[in-house]
Amino acid sequence: MRNVVKVNEPITSCLVDQIRTKHYPLGSVLPTEHELQQKFNASRYAVRESLRELVAMGLIARKPKTGSVVVSVHEERSFVQSHGSIDDLFTYIKNSKLIVLESKEVRISEKQFNDLALPMGATWKKIKVLRQKIKPALPLVASEIYVPVVYSRVETYLASLKVPIYALLEKITGFKITKVDQRISGCLISKDQSKHLGVKAGSAGLNIIRHYYGSQNKLLLVTNSIYRADQYTYQVSLNYDQSLGLNRS
Repeated sequence: MRNVVKVNEPITSCLVDQIRTKHYPLGSVLPTEHELQQKFNASRYAVRESLRELVAMGLIARKPKTGSVVVSVHEERSFVQSHGSIDDLFTYIKNSKLIVLESKEVRISEKQFNDLALPMGATWKKIKVLRQKIKPALPLVASEIYVPVVYSRVETYLASLKVPIYALLEKITGFKITKVDQRISGCLISKDQSKHLGVKAGSAGLNIIRHYYGSQNKLLLVTNSIYRADQYTYQVSLNYDQSLGLNRS
């Protein structure tokens, strides 16, 4: 028997209830975006936002060529990052705010060249920021943002930023981000970082360094972020290509 869904019922709440009651059990695939639009009589934007919220809750993972797969029936207390595209890296932005802590122009040192692969000797804008969850108020990540000094006006928009910084940079520069390289490692939170993140110095953290490239492999943005370990889980889905398996003769 087909479930009847009220048109005015929030999409996210309804899908959460259906996942928790195992109408969509673990491993099942949610209806397509088009099917959800028809089911809820909603816009494509509204459906996509709801799916992003479910990803942020850790309930589903967006998998290329598969769809929205149920990965948990319990909402995560911490932020779970599961993605299939660049946009999915930043599902938590709508429920958080960015605070600018410091901004200055720097000449890239040998250490920054070695640690962050920035162009040594070049002048870049370095902006230190803190991203904080709104409800409940809780610091999530402390970041250093590096952009070429010619694009330093991005700082003007950071306090009210509701999109990923790379999207803002695309708008300002006219370039499109075509590739993102990530380096993920465990770390201990320093004394300076601990003041902003609200944890003890020496606590476990997660360090993610991202390099954003435009056409012709032009480096446009580098971010060096330290996440609280108790508020962040990184989840990646990998598809196995059986055609690459070993053949025995």
